[in-house]
Amino acid sequence: MKEPTIKIAATGRIDPERIPQYVAQNIAQAALSGILRAYNDPIIRADYERWKAERKAREGVKA
Repeated sequence: MKEPTIKIAATGRIDPERIPQYVAQNIAQAALSGILRAYNDPIIRADYERWKAERKAREGVKA
């Protein structure tokens, strides 16, 4: 089976409806793998937890 061609307009916009399902799944799998690796890094995890606490405190002030 020939690989489908995904054309990108001159503006750089991608029509997600034209992305084949298997390509979308490969992209999502690669992204998830990188996110999980980063999330398991103690330094990044600590920074995320700090950000989450700051966000929760800000939302508490707004309420």
